[in-house]
Amino acid sequence: MKIKRKTKWEKKLTLKEIKHLRENTDGTLRSAKVNFKKQKELRNRMQGSEPCWDCRFIAQKLGQPV
Repeated sequence: MKIKRKTKWEKKLTLKEIKHLRENTDGTLRSAKVNFKKQKELRNRMQGSEPCWDCRFIAQKLGQPV
């Protein structure tokens, strides 16, 4: 499967990170933000456990709250 960068926000990410987001969301920035928000809530509830490190680094690159 060939992955191409299409949107402006995807240019900040590597192809591996884009693939990770497309596997876990529908590939849009909106769904990625929802995913980041849910993971932040999980992180706060679990106290010291990280649901997905890749998503956390992607959120930091996109300037989303972590």
